[in-house]
Amino acid sequence: MRQSRMVLGRTARRVPLVLKQEFSLVPVKGREKIGEYDSQTGYVVLNHVKRLIADNSGVRICFENNVSVHVLDTSYTLWHNMQIAEAMREKLSA
Repeated sequence: MRQSRMVLGRTARRVPLVLKQEFSLVPVKGREKIGEYDSQTGYVVLNHVKRLIADNSGVRICFENNVSVHVLDTSYTLWHNMQIAEAMREKLSA
């Protein structure tokens, strides 16, 4: 949460992780929550995302190698997290 305050200026639970310029991880909601302390968050590598396809139950993320995965995030949430990751990458390269 401290990292989100540094990057976003506010507390957030799911923040992209930028480990280096060419390796950024974007959080995604991979499944429904099972228990009270369950974390359903996974990560995808931003640089390998080719396109997003929204449907009624979430978003299908298509990667460069013709593999895709369905996540439960809305297209706006996923797009927003990708934009945050891009901004973090720019700060890292500056």
